[in-house]
Amino acid sequence: MSGLSEERRGSSRNAGNGLALRWGFASIMAALLLVAFKQPELLIEGRFWAEDGIDYFARALNEGWPSLIQPEFGYYSLYNRLAALAASAFPLESAPLVMTYAALPVMLLPSAILLFCPLRVEITPWRRCLAGLLMVLPSVSYEVWLNVINLQFWFALSVALFLLVDFSRTWTLRLLAPLAVLASLTGPVVAFMTPLFLLRAVFLKERGFRIATALLLPGAVLQVFLMVMSLQGESDRQLMADPAALIPTLHFRLFVFPYLAGETAWVAQAQAAGQSLKLVFLGLSGLAVLGLLLWRATWTKERLGLWLLSLSVLVTGLCIFGQRTPVPLGFADYLDPILGGRYLLVGTQLSLLVLLLPVEPPRAGQATAILSSLLVVLFLAGAFDSYRHHNPSGPDWRQEVERFRADPSYRPEVWPGGEVWRFSIAPGAD
Repeated sequence: MSGLSEERRGSSRNAGNGLALRWGFASIMAALLLVAFKQPELLIEGRFWAEDGIDYFARALNEGWPSLIQPEFGYYSLYNRLAALAASAFPLESAPLVMTYAALPVMLLPSAILLFCPLRVEITPWRRCLAGLLMVLPSVSYEVWLNVINLQFWFALSVALFLLVDFSRTWTLRLLAPLAVLASLTGPVVAFMTPLFLLRAVFLKERGFRIATALLLPGAVLQVFLMVMSLQGESDRQLMADPAALIPTLHFRLFVFPYLAGETAWVAQAQAAGQSLKLVFLGLSGLAVLGLLLWRATWTKERLGLWLLSLSVLVTGLCIFGQRTPVPLGFADYLDPILGGRYLLVGTQLSLLVLLLPVEPPRAGQATAILSSLLVVLFLAGAFDSYRHHNPSGPDWRQEVERFRADPSYRPEVWPGGEVWRFSIAPGAD
């Protein structure tokens, strides 16, 4: 009996340093299985998802190594370019598998950081394992599952977790420094969070965290430069139609939709039918969720929850406002539960972490623990609903390659399918 008590005390003492390897590996394997079982055919046959095929792979195949330094869509994505170049070195039939497997380890990075890195806050082993598993269960998984084009959001989520990491250990910085550089050079999302990282570095005064933040800066500066240049050169694409709609959009997408247990479609239906009372009720419910999150965040160690919650709102807001579309979008458009789901990945997962971080005594109470647990359960229900039902499909790539082999002028089609998702292959490039 005393041995068991000592083990529990040891687990509590070590919770903030590193999870026992057996628990960490078991949890990361469970996360891997969750990723694989959603659409196992992706890991067997592979796929090109949208821009993965028609932009990144097409350029790598047709242009070779010069494509590595080319920005795309107003930003630069180093990892995407490297994955596409690797895929172009394989036979056409196997190329999508390379891109799919390139996405797999990046999806597991946030879980790995929570499970294996020393943290600044003590989290019990079971709660830490739960957090690791939940990182691969976003509330909207349609757009971010095993594709390369949206890995920038998984990279950004990984970097956001630096706020929780204890960088006082040299090996931690050495391990995460390459990730900081690679993530900052893969899409603009990390650039959105860099100002808050700079502010945190001023207050924290920890050498390791300051070095990690400094490593983000060159990539962030490059991404901002490319985005500004792109905005000046693309007059046919616009930012969010109504900036005033950003606040209600953020409110519903961050603090309402993730906690509806998957029952989100009727929200858009209520808006279309002019049922404003339902929207008001949901808005007030979202305020209650936000209030609970703020309360918990305020009483976490070093106010870490507040930093996570601030980053959640900042990144999601900039992603939604900065989305450039030929047709401007407003609040009503974003009531569609699927639209722009990739922009929510960082924000919803960080908000979820606030519910899992321990509250400093004596502020911890049974009522808030029950309410927080209820929200986690509701989030899980919605995440599993998205996990089971939001499974896109597309053309069979091998059949597309066969058609191309029979007719070299044929333009292969990639997921999600349609004329817009075709690309040309230069003679001899295959």
